[in-house]
Amino acid sequence: MIFKLDAELILEINARAFIVYFAVLSENMGKNISIRIKFFSGIDKELKLENYNPAEGIAMNVPSGKRLRWALKTVGMTSFSSNIYFRSGVRISIWSKLKDGDEITCLKAAGGG
Repeated sequence: MIFKLDAELILEINARAFIVYFAVLSENMGKNISIRIKFFSGIDKELKLENYNPAEGIAMNVPSGKRLRWALKTVGMTSFSSNIYFRSGVRISIWSKLKDGDEITCLKAAGGG
């Protein structure tokens, strides 16, 4: 069975989809999310974090929609390529969007064999 949709119906469907998308986007704008970043392999010392506890990490409230790179820059990191990053045991990039409740682990990349 083939359905034919006229242009007005298609426009109405697209307009409704846009309204729903915009409502969700607006709802998330201005919200903060809570994340925790844990630094290992001496990264905390390079960042000169005072009283840093690796078991606790750093708790941060960040604006919704921000990426890991933004959070790392906020704590003073300027070089990202020599480190590896994990969220809940899964490797992620600095371009990954942060989610509420994320626990990020940062390590220096190790090589050898």
